[in-house]
Amino acid sequence: MKILIMTLFVLSFSNLFSQKSNWTKTDEVNFKSDCKRGIKDSNSSLTKEQQDEYCDCIFRKIKLNFPDKYSQQPSIDWMKKKAKECLKPIISN
Repeated sequence: MKILIMTLFVLSFSNLFSQKSNWTKTDEVNFKSDCKRGIKDSNSSLTKEQQDEYCDCIFRKIKLNFPDKYSQQPSIDWMKKKAKECLKPIISN
């Protein structure tokens, strides 16, 4: 049973990374820049390192779940959920 579970895990995990993405490095730089500007504009108390960690996390989640940047936009609810997921380890340290 453990072998079956591990096999399914590996197959599903490798499938996530086999999806082709059309996000460019420029898209990533622009997204992270906008993300950090949004944090700054909100008068957040996050340090620069925490801002970097948060914006990296959010971008990874978007890129993973939406490998085709033109296919659809994440919903507000989805973004709120992912924002909480990314902030939780940062603010708990």
